[in-house]
Amino acid sequence: PSTGRVQLHFVSGGVESLKMKLFDIRGKQFFEGTYETQLGKNVLNLDMQEFAKGIYFLRIADGNSWVDKKIVLR
Repeated sequence: PSTGRVQLHFVSGGVESLKMKLFDIRGKQFFEGTYETQLGKNVLNLDMQEFAKGIYFLRIADGNSWVDKKIVLR
């Protein structure tokens, strides 16, 4: 659980553009954007302090596949 400052740490095999979308539990989209990775370790910072408490899902896609990460705000 988070109070609003979310960090995602991941390793990338190369430079690529990731597409991100943030949804609430009902499927309402709150954010859409891109993130340019670097080779090796990456840190994605999300400031969600103004968001209501609840459950959110961050979908990260690289063009070929995607992963959904659950974010719980308290």
